[in-house]
Amino acid sequence: MADWHLYCEESCKTERKFVLGGILIESEKVNGLTDGIGRWRQRRGLVGEINWKKTTQNRLERYSEFVTGSLMRAERGDLLYRCAVFDRHEDAHFPGEPEAVRLGRRLYHFLLHCFVLSLRGDDRLFLFLDKGLLPGHPSDLRKMLNCGIAGHRHQQPHGLVHWVQELDSKMCDFIQMADVLTGAIGSALNCNRIDGSSRGAAKARLIEHMSSRLKIAGFHETIECRGGFGLWHVPARQKKHPGPYPALQEVLAEPRLSVTASALPSIG
Repeated sequence: MADWHLYCEESCKTERKFVLGGILIESEKVNGLTDGIGRWRQRRGLVGEINWKKTTQNRLERYSEFVTGSLMRAERGDLLYRCAVFDRHEDAHFPGEPEAVRLGRRLYHFLLHCFVLSLRGDDRLFLFLDKGLLPGHPSDLRKMLNCGIAGHRHQQPHGLVHWVQELDSKMCDFIQMADVLTGAIGSALNCNRIDGSSRGAAKARLIEHMSSRLKIAGFHETIECRGGFGLWHVPARQKKHPGPYPALQEVLAEPRLSVTASALPSIG
């Protein structure tokens, strides 16, 4: 049995490629990692919120260090980063569907398939979402995720997803970490978000730094979980479902979405 903390953020919600990203950490490691980030912040004079949108030439060196440190922690097993990319062109097939419904469904499938199904049955998950990301009540998402895992494992729902809470990203280093990594991926996939300004050039260099550190050419393909980093390009939806989250009967009967060739192995 283990307790886990999961911190989630989104990027490019209005662009063609919408990205959800999360940082998973075993609960007993959270305080130590937070202290380490705090010492680095103090040493480098970076006391405010670290945010992809705040990437500038003046912050580039320190943001590059932050990305390097995040990926190094993933490589040595201190944390796990996974993200899912959704193509919003599928939205044109469902013109009457509210945006909150689309976001809720994507969030549910991202969390279930990228994290929750990888946990052991006796684990507990504490889920923290950036404020404004959740289009509904935290308890609804918790119940649906527990029903989702029960459907996949053919058992009665129980409390693997133990807690869901919204947090202000300014108060959480790990949501900020998810923001920078997810923002870089989203901006790389939506090239129109990188302009010729000084800020745009800084973002382009940070994307290049992240790609180089991962030893990949880009983010346009599903990346198997290597060194604690995984990326999933989600297959386009084939049919419309009502409601912000699937109904229980849908969860129990839903197709078992593939994460591409067992790209995301068991966490435990």
